[in-house]
Amino acid sequence: MSKPATLKDVARAAGVSPASVSRVMAGKEGVTSELHSRIMAAAARLDYKPNLAARALASRRSALLAVVLSPLEDGVAARTAVAALGALRRRRHGVLLVSETAAERLDVSGLATRGVDAVLFVGRAPLDAESEALSTRGLAWIAIADSDGEGASGLDLGRLRAVELACRYLQEVGHRSLGLLGPPGLGLGDLVSRVGEGTAIELARPAWPGDALAIGGALHRLLDAPARPTAIVCADDLAALAVIRECSVHGISVPRDVAVVGFGDEPFARLVRPALTTVRPACAEMGGRAADALLEVLDGRTCPDCAAVNKLVVRETTERPGNLRRST
Repeated sequence: MSKPATLKDVARAAGVSPASVSRVMAGKEGVTSELHSRIMAAAARLDYKPNLAARALASRRSALLAVVLSPLEDGVAARTAVAALGALRRRRHGVLLVSETAAERLDVSGLATRGVDAVLFVGRAPLDAESEALSTRGLAWIAIADSDGEGASGLDLGRLRAVELACRYLQEVGHRSLGLLGPPGLGLGDLVSRVGEGTAIELARPAWPGDALAIGGALHRLLDAPARPTAIVCADDLAALAVIRECSVHGISVPRDVAVVGFGDEPFARLVRPALTTVRPACAEMGGRAADALLEVLDGRTCPDCAAVNKLVVRETTERPGNLRRST
């Protein structure tokens, strides 16, 4: 068996100094894009793997990071976590993925014992006890999760902005009575105050995500409201799918009787019939930004602020009220 390629082998193959290769592998600035591409191409040809143990001795860090994904059912959080994992690995960091159910709590002591330097939470922010444990162990962390509408620290997955985008679109095409389905903790009350002028808005907060029974009960509460909604905005594509099913079971036509909009643009959104109008999040971009932010915090700098970019994808579950014209 041939010996693994070394940093000096990569430098020789790329025609550069070992110091330049070291800077690129450490993700540092000061190397031109042409030189960076040449070094990365040489590393790929030689199947070079950085020596994380040597880097740890030099920097007094393990170069091991943890990505905590919760809840597992949230497709937007899952795709963002995958993008963050890829971005961190491209920067030559070892990454430990921790997937958890809602009932689990993060084992901070276990992460510290394994040599983790920093933690990225995707889908939720750490609990107070977890935050305190991270601080005690000297582990840096950031979170990319749903904003509660009160300027929470960390990065925002963009769910609340997606719901607002959907509401404003529905208002533009003539809907004046909306129902909102979203998880507890999402700042829907603040949203109503921003977009509710001239529009009747009813809120429902079923268990989240994917509890079809709870969503069915919430849907009935919305449809029994004094101002029956002509459109329902869901903060998750799974919830929107459950709403479409409940409507079908009870003889309510989508979109003729009620329009439905989701969030996530999951793969099934274009396959169901009628195809789901939804808001598409920039998961790859958000994951990359989260990775950058984690490394910034690890280096002692402030977590940069950034806003998710959402795109409305109009399909078959939205029409103007009264079935006047199909939305385009």
